[in-house]
Amino acid sequence: MKYSEYTSAELEMLRIDLAKVQENIALLKRHNVYNLSEFTDRETKLKNNIEHIERERELKSQEEKDHIAVTNFIRKDYLFYSRTEGASISGDTVGDPLKDTSGPSLNILIKLSSILSVVFAPLFLKTSYFAKF
Repeated sequence: MKYSEYTSAELEMLRIDLAKVQENIALLKRHNVYNLSEFTDRETKLKNNIEHIERERELKSQEEKDHIAVTNFIRKDYLFYSRTEGASISGDTVGDPLKDTSGPSLNILIKLSSILSVVFAPLFLKTSYFAKF
């Protein structure tokens, strides 16, 4: 698999694996284990993979941004030509973290609202104007 084909979830799994390896290294150091070469090799390999994936994703998004700016906003008489670069940079810096974090937070919100509606349904029915119980 090429580095650019990794999804955000797979990248997050690599980060979780890295955190587990670092916890194991800290635990083994606490117990005075000196032969940590297997764990340190795995740690450096995971760090290098994560850095390479992030760098490749950054380059890919930069290329896409440049391509869009050149093909769609090349005319200088276009009204928003001067704002294209700033909009693409803010889209990269603001949009990516929001994209990765909005899904899980919406999932929690949906679960909370459904549980609240089930719990308070009898109260809503009793206090409703149209209920004839």
